[in-house]
Amino acid sequence: MEIYSGLFVVFGAWQIFGGIPLVIALFVSDAAGILATGDMGSMSEALGSNTFLFFMLLTFAIGLLCLLLYVKFVHKQSIKSLTTSRKSVDWSRILFSFSLWAIVSIALLFLDIWLTPEDYSFNFKLEPFLILAAVSIVFIPIQTSMEEYFMRGYMMQGLGIMTKNRWFPLFFTSLLFGLMHILNPK
Repeated sequence: MEIYSGLFVVFGAWQIFGGIPLVIALFVSDAAGILATGDMGSMSEALGSNTFLFFMLLTFAIGLLCLLLYVKFVHKQSIKSLTTSRKSVDWSRILFSFSLWAIVSIALLFLDIWLTPEDYSFNFKLEPFLILAAVSIVFIPIQTSMEEYFMRGYMMQGLGIMTKNRWFPLFFTSLLFGLMHILNPK
């Protein structure tokens, strides 16, 4: 039963409490009317793209904190239990996966630049770049960790325990993860 309540508590913290700072920022900038439309582009214009990105990624930080606290205090498990069932985290596997995805992403980016250079323009501005770099370096790892810990760690383990099956949790969380991301704005 703790898994059910954990899903709702963490999801609620992530989506509801995590969204409160964004709502406050929109009210402060006199753009609260945009909330009714749910138009992300308008919210980004009202707050500025870097500020909007910060508030969007802040929701994941709040969700991750809630998830880690819930696992530690309600389930009485370590954070490592969400990461691996091994005795220790295999950092070499993590580094290999990160490196592989980095190489593939960079190669595809350069291929796209080569194939469609008209889609790119150089418009470097130091101050917005530094703000974007700071927000990205701090919050994107938090965002990806939240998604992975919640879906692949917490939810997959809970479904595995409930169904006593290894394939259903893998299939279900992968499908849910894909559906969540297919709805991302372009």
